[in-house]
Amino acid sequence: MGKVKVLPSELVAKIAAGEVIERPFSVVKELVENALDAGAKKIVVQLEEGGKRSIIVRDDGEGMSPEDAELALMHHATSKIQSEEDLEKILTYGFRGEALPSIASVSKLNLITKAEGYEGISLYVEGGKLLSKRTVGAPRGTSVFVQELFFNLPVRRKFLKSTKTELDACIEALIRLAIPKPGVFFELSHEGKVLLLLPPTSPKERILLLFGKDLEGKLLEVQAEKGHLKLEGWIGKELYRGNTRGIYFFVNGRYVREKGVLQILNEIYSDLIPRGTYPFAILNLKVPPEEVDVNVHPTKIEVRFLEPEKIYSFIKDTLKDLLGKGVSFFKSEKFEPLSFPLEDNFKVIGQLKEGFLLVENANGLLIFDQHALNERILYERGKRKRFDSNPLLFPVIVELEEEELKEISALKGVLEELGFQFESFGPKSLWVKSIPSFLKVEEVKEILQQICSLQEGILEMKREEILKLFACKGARKFNEFLPPEEILALLKEWEALGRPRTCPHGRPLLWEISEKELLKYFRRPS
Repeated sequence: MGKVKVLPSELVAKIAAGEVIERPFSVVKELVENALDAGAKKIVVQLEEGGKRSIIVRDDGEGMSPEDAELALMHHATSKIQSEEDLEKILTYGFRGEALPSIASVSKLNLITKAEGYEGISLYVEGGKLLSKRTVGAPRGTSVFVQELFFNLPVRRKFLKSTKTELDACIEALIRLAIPKPGVFFELSHEGKVLLLLPPTSPKERILLLFGKDLEGKLLEVQAEKGHLKLEGWIGKELYRGNTRGIYFFVNGRYVREKGVLQILNEIYSDLIPRGTYPFAILNLKVPPEEVDVNVHPTKIEVRFLEPEKIYSFIKDTLKDLLGKGVSFFKSEKFEPLSFPLEDNFKVIGQLKEGFLLVENANGLLIFDQHALNERILYERGKRKRFDSNPLLFPVIVELEEEELKEISALKGVLEELGFQFESFGPKSLWVKSIPSFLKVEEVKEILQQICSLQEGILEMKREEILKLFACKGARKFNEFLPPEEILALLKEWEALGRPRTCPHGRPLLWEISEKELLKYFRRPS
């Protein structure tokens, strides 16, 4: 007998459901998307145990006739597309006809729905099997009751996270749907307690309700149009956080994960916010549906643009132009002249608290952050490919994880430009022969691992992030003594660079106080 067999339909349904329904938040997302596609103006989500025990989604949309309700529980039954050509002009959230049957395959589901002119119907399904069908009285709209998610997939159920983690994911899923729909009422409650209440409002007010009224005055509105492309939304001024959860990118109102846009934001804000942080941005790109493929990922979280470079260029130019228009809270990257010259006869006073450099000039006082100053100098050296390489008398063997080794090997050319020399040494090791002269041997493994943890991106952006990492690691630290001759050498190199005012991450490296300011402060005649 042959080994290849056709899988039974019940098993196929479970496998398909696993692609669409990962965790409780997937159920919330799919059901709320269905409600929005049905024209709902009010959507209520009720959860128990973070959605692991129970998920209820009610809406006041157009509902379904009894016939359509039964069809909706069948795989690939949809009202959104009728032909292959329709795939090129999809503007609805759902279109595959997979959501309801996928949920029904891995839960105990009760669907109650009523369309105008039809009686209400209740359908009860367990593990994909229709067990009950009856006529009921119900208002127009749809209510879906989902209980015991993955009851028939015990291994999958065992891997669900804690109640708090699953609840947070459900809230985040609803936020992603609520942002582009400010005219729709949303409510989410957990075990009877309302956690999210969003009445219909303006787009900006919806953002303030979701992320806090303290954002008022800290947002820049994005409104740009070029040909058939339109970009709208809001970006933060001095707002940043330690993860990407403040970044929301939508294509035609659909939240998507778009690495290209994340790279653009990282690049634009790289010198404006602290290293390792991410900006606040809510952006909606409107593009003709035939120029974007939403049929890339089972959960529709990714899209493919017909002309990605044109779109990325439009987004980048729009945001750079906006941030460059009178935004005074950002320090300009142009090297501004000091109010008095840094002459050859300036006097190094010394260090303050082994962290600040005090320099006297004929016209006043300069106070430098020694780490930020040295960091900027190293960064500029790297940009000019002027890092000296230090051959190791005793090469170092560095143990890495297999994935880390692949990542470092892929970046070998970039790392060699910056002073590293290494070879593979077995399946999980590197033989490091040279390092940048300002790095310490004992830091090599940590630095290589940090390189692996950098945000994915195109090679030039990756090089930029590595360069900033090297500069930060190699720069003189706070609480580190610097002799006067080293301070003098740093200052002369800083002057040769054009007297930059910020470190590579946008923090100030210099505070200047003129003699006039000192006299004024101490109320002495000038």
